[in-house]
Amino acid sequence: MDVCIGISSGFHDSAASIVSKSGKVLYASSEERFSRIKGDSKWPSKSLHYANELVASNSWKVISVYYYEDIFKAAAISLVSKIKQMKLNRKHIKKTFESFAEIISNLRNLLHEYELTFNDLYFSDHHASHLGSSLMFSEKRDGYGFVIDAYGQGNSGLACQIVNGSAKYSKLIPIDKSIGLFYSAMTVYCGFKTLTGEYKLMGLAPYGRPKYIDKISLLFGLPNIHDFNTSILDMHGSSLITKKFINLLGNKPSRARESDIDDYYKDMAASTQKYLEILVVSYLEHYFQLNTESHETIFFSGGVALNCKLTSVLETRYPNISIVIGPSPGDGGSAVGSCYPFIESGKNEEKNNVNDSGLLGYSQSQKSANKLLGLYGLKITNIENNNIISYIVELLKENKIGAICQGKAEFGPRALGNRSIVANPSSSECRKHINRYVKSREDFRPLAPITTYALYKEFFETKIRNDSTINLMKYMLTLIKVPSPMVDRISAAVHVDETCRMQCITKEDNPIMHNVITEFQKQTAIPCLINTSLNIRGEPIVNSVEDALSAFYNARLDFIVIEGYLVERLHQGPLTLESLPKKSFPLD
Repeated sequence: MDVCIGISSGFHDSAASIVSKSGKVLYASSEERFSRIKGDSKWPSKSLHYANELVASNSWKVISVYYYEDIFKAAAISLVSKIKQMKLNRKHIKKTFESFAEIISNLRNLLHEYELTFNDLYFSDHHASHLGSSLMFSEKRDGYGFVIDAYGQGNSGLACQIVNGSAKYSKLIPIDKSIGLFYSAMTVYCGFKTLTGEYKLMGLAPYGRPKYIDKISLLFGLPNIHDFNTSILDMHGSSLITKKFINLLGNKPSRARESDIDDYYKDMAASTQKYLEILVVSYLEHYFQLNTESHETIFFSGGVALNCKLTSVLETRYPNISIVIGPSPGDGGSAVGSCYPFIESGKNEEKNNVNDSGLLGYSQSQKSANKLLGLYGLKITNIENNNIISYIVELLKENKIGAICQGKAEFGPRALGNRSIVANPSSSECRKHINRYVKSREDFRPLAPITTYALYKEFFETKIRNDSTINLMKYMLTLIKVPSPMVDRISAAVHVDETCRMQCITKEDNPIMHNVITEFQKQTAIPCLINTSLNIRGEPIVNSVEDALSAFYNARLDFIVIEGYLVERLHQGPLTLESLPKKSFPLD
């Protein structure tokens, strides 16, 4: 089978992928999962190494390589930008060309490995790669393409019409109207780190009131496409924040990281989120002339597409519109999206492989998992008649907190059931315990629930959703309003505004998780479980069995299921536990 390799690297969330001519994503993983460096931007050598193993073991034939952006254009834009700022110097020129040469060298080595030439290498456009990461996860080929992120190749987004899978009438969104930079700057102002803290700002927002829209408008203009402008920011600085920015806010400084969060910053977070929602609606209605009666498909991508509160607002405002987002709409997903031209060039190929899963990454065999468990001397719980589902349910009913590590790792930033911490959602104390003692993270952070499609329709669905928007819940990319009867029953999974980032699965998606949820509901009448990523704060989601064992130890989990083997903390001796891999990570 002919395949291509897709790559993103150099800014953040480097990744590699394998895509077939028929459009099937055969593999995709961020480098951070292997390197254990959160947001790793380096060349994805480890992810590519595993990709090479898959190519060899499956006898696939790599016939081309796709890179997620045009490095020639990116280098030129970087130099021109410095010239315009009167900041170009030898140091910057040297750094730009060294980075360029390093990418070329890495690409040359990869081509050589597969006996390819530079004629087999293709450079995509930064925002076209983002767009491809959504198109690759949909059967639809007509609608609108909408990409919004911070910046890439001199712009901050893309708006276009999609006709038969191709972009028409494209309009690039300039950096001085960058929605992503705006949100990142406000993330920094509220005391969080760019690229990893934006989701914290989103989670903090419901604790405040959106009372500072006027203050934010002093910085960026009114929240509409005509007035909005990000020229107040220092986009090349480490914090984005300028003195003028602080002055216009009455000299109220940025919140110090890890300090207490007072009402001012909670209200500023709420105002930032509200401003974002109003602004994105303005962009959509300007570019696509949408209204509440519109019937269209929007292929939405870029880092801003991970803001699930925004997505839920768009779903509510445009009830007849289908919103399509892939499982990894950020830069990591561009390793997949860059390959979109590859499948379009094979239009005569039979495209019966629909990409409908985010489980695309690294996996280990049950045999190798068993061997590693034995190496560490871990005692595996012997379950009568191999009835592991009922046993797990009993542990969850006892309010034990456990984890599941099985099959292929998730692609993207959300745990989708294969690298997940699970718990009983019926106690509000569970959320506090997991945040504080298991994941060592801020108390305000919400926990997400996971349920089956059948249980969702029975207990949670308050309005009929079309297939495309239901798929958003598969990848945890939207919010639902929790029905009043369920709020107290699943209090640990309900945010302060009575919403939750629900994930829905089928038995085909994840048999073990589906069976556990179904049996748990039968015995407790609680139709979901807590599902949060299997990692501790500052660490990427676990990848390997060894990573999972490290999380099991460091997060002090009660049990873990690894490739069908159940390990309980209670049954392990202290020396055995001490032998498990111990890792520490910087706070994100």
